[in-house]
Amino acid sequence: MAHMGERRALGRSRSAAAFTQMAAGQKVRGQCGDYIQKALSNPTQPWSPELPGYIAPLPSEWTQSKRKRQSLEDEDPSTSCERPAKRSREDAYIKGPMLGQGGFGSVFAGTRSSDGLPVAIKYVTKDEEHEDMEVEGQGLLPLEVALMTRVNSAPACPNVLKLLEWFEHPGRYVMILERPDPCQDLHRFCEENGCLDESQAKKVLVQLINALKHCESRGVFHRDVKPQNLLICTDTNDIKLLDFGCGHLLKDSEYKEFAGTLSYAPPEWFRSHSYRAGPATVWSLGVTLYNLLCGSLPFRSARRIRRLRFPSHLSADCRQLIRWCLKAAADNRPSLQDIEQHPWLQSTALGRSRSAAAFTQMAAGQKVGGQCGDYIQKALSNPTQPWSPELPVYIAPLPSEWTQRKRKRQSLEDEDPSTSCERPAKRSREDAYIKGPMLGQGGFGSVFAGTRSSDGLPVAIKYVTKDEEHENMEVEGQGLLPLEVALMTRVNSAPACPNVLKLLEWFEHPGRYVMILERPDPCQDLHRFCEENGCLDESQAKKVLAQLINALKHCESRGVFHRDVKPQNLLICTDTNEIKLLDFGCGHLLKDSEYKEFAGTLSYAPPEWFRSHSYRAGPATVWSLGVTLYNLLCGSLPFRSARRIRRLRFPSHLSAGKRWQTFSCSQTEIIVRARSS
Repeated sequence: MAHMGERRALGRSRSAAAFTQMAAGQKVRGQCGDYIQKALSNPTQPWSPELPGYIAPLPSEWTQSKRKRQSLEDEDPSTSCERPAKRSREDAYIKGPMLGQGGFGSVFAGTRSSDGLPVAIKYVTKDEEHEDMEVEGQGLLPLEVALMTRVNSAPACPNVLKLLEWFEHPGRYVMILERPDPCQDLHRFCEENGCLDESQAKKVLVQLINALKHCESRGVFHRDVKPQNLLICTDTNDIKLLDFGCGHLLKDSEYKEFAGTLSYAPPEWFRSHSYRAGPATVWSLGVTLYNLLCGSLPFRSARRIRRLRFPSHLSADCRQLIRWCLKAAADNRPSLQDIEQHPWLQSTALGRSRSAAAFTQMAAGQKVGGQCGDYIQKALSNPTQPWSPELPVYIAPLPSEWTQRKRKRQSLEDEDPSTSCERPAKRSREDAYIKGPMLGQGGFGSVFAGTRSSDGLPVAIKYVTKDEEHENMEVEGQGLLPLEVALMTRVNSAPACPNVLKLLEWFEHPGRYVMILERPDPCQDLHRFCEENGCLDESQAKKVLAQLINALKHCESRGVFHRDVKPQNLLICTDTNEIKLLDFGCGHLLKDSEYKEFAGTLSYAPPEWFRSHSYRAGPATVWSLGVTLYNLLCGSLPFRSARRIRRLRFPSHLSAGKRWQTFSCSQTEIIVRARSS
């Protein structure tokens, strides 16, 4: 066993800048040691069947990512299986650059040799949980292939991506999919062009309903509706639903295992580990619609699901429809047909066009039906129904917090305050700082670039909305401060840590507070850095990890539990390659006892939270650190479902020791233990 930081760097450098060397032999102390089981014991211990699915979504599936190294699963097959197609895949298609990578494998751009047709080539790895399904006349097919065969059966739907053909190989299968050119997923489209206005969102929603109605008519439950799985053809503005990798056959009874993206999962899944197709689809549709219109996920916690906050420009009908889709009780949500008949979709288009391209006009009078209507209790009953205390927190993370976003509309909370609160600072915020462009937007509010007037210092200006769940904390000599401000005051106390972002000052106003944060220039969050430059190699990852551990050790020494460690919350200063931990909005005071409410990003939540709705700070931090490390090295989340947590798949270039990685905390240090395979 060896300390990861002392091993020789492996692999080629794959980022735009060389990483700075960390001081050798750095130790990290902490109080987490009580929870540790010694490293790598019981490596085959089965997981609880109650643990819900973790899905590793394809990042920006239809957007070119500059991935520069392929995993073992991405090697070209020598021949294709004769059952789905008798000719060699290499002869039929020319493989181009990688479009995206996920837990299942990878997607590449391609061209059909015979006629130059643009295609997408998706490699899917088979594992122990691989499912097949009988299709009449074709025998057993992989489930994803079978579902796409169903939805592509005549008459096809123009709003569902087409499967052109597929090939089978030992250990994996390859799907050839249509690839409109040019195209972009809606998540990236909105990042680059701003949130949709209501007119645009209506046209997207009509096409999405048409796609979901079509899936329903073919007996298919998509199970992963979100902007990343909606493709916009940027010359025609057609919308296409893609990625049936989480799908299943449609049934009237409840599903007991979740597949999809946890931040789009319905609340009944977290309460009872069961859900029905119709209400779950409508819930994810509501979250998607909110995201497209507002630029963030709708909820900061489960208790705020019925306290949705909307930008001031949204119409009353639009707000009412979103609230209806996001009803706490599944039976109180509308059906697809109810949504189609809602006054918002029946009314004339509202709002100015704010994207780079004008949307095409949809055919009038299109109807969407379906069997989901049976579950509906008609609209808006029990609007104040209380939430189960077992329902976990939903967090609306700040998208690429330190990357320039071309958001073109500000929410109501983003208006400049007229004066600042005299308690934290007596001068006006406007006089002290010049506000620049928006950097990011989330459920809490927004972050803007800024400059300090006195000396031109680059800063970030973060607006945070207070609501009914707003927490304060007593700080000696300063009185009651907002919890996030208090936590940052603690971690910034001398001696400060260079790997934690600094709070320079803050201002309080009725209904919100404003934080002035340091802003290294140039800088970028690590998620976006890896998207643009490729996954980190092991040498780079070691240096990131050493700095992240230093930041977490510092937080621990100040009695602070960050609770949202992920690449998006790690800032890289691209001229010095320093790493800084940011965003304490989900944080809390550190304690030895268990936490009963989750705050953070659900796809980084530890499995014990889903099993027992409780977790401790040390193990939860180490879990999120492990998921983060895998993500930085492999370009995806590590798990497709809970049952596969112990069946990690790694790219072939990773060293053997890193393939069984345990992060253990003792009383004196965090040790990264690596076991050779």
